Amino acid sequence: DHPQTLQGAVAAAKAGDNALLLNYVLEVLRFHSPAPILVRLSISEHVLAKGTQFETKVPPGKVVFAANSSAMMDETELDQPQEFKLGRPSHHYLHFGWGIHQCLGKHISEVQVVEIVRALLLLGNLRRAEGEDGNLRYAGPFPKSFVIQFD
Repeated sequence: DHPQTLQGAVAAAKAGDNALLLNYVLEVLRFHSPAPILVRLSISEHVLAKGTQFETKVPPGKVVFAANSSAMMDETELDQPQEFKLGRPSHHYLHFGWGIHQCLGKHISEVQVVEIVRALLLLGNLRRAEGEDGNLRYAGPFPKSFVIQFD
């Protein structure tokens, strides 16, 4: 849907610019997160947003839904969240969690994802499949399938 963005990503792939290509991947995934929510069980009392107007006590045994996809579109944190922008600060990307709860596989996953995306971008005439197959399909809130074509 965004030919200029695709061209920029293809150019980064052809140039072997892993950092730029990762930036493209993270920004695209901000719009279509593979894990839009995280579900956790509080095992002890915890205070969220302590010292702010949003301060909330979470009692033990409470199920908590962290809407990381929504957080990555928060206009109070991100400048123009509905715009595709390369070069956003790393803390705007919550795909792998944040802080002490950051995924231990983050760094290897970033390398793997960049290599997979590079291989796809280097295929000739990469495009969406025609018809419904070319639309991103979901199973509930989670991406299920997206069919592409190439020459």
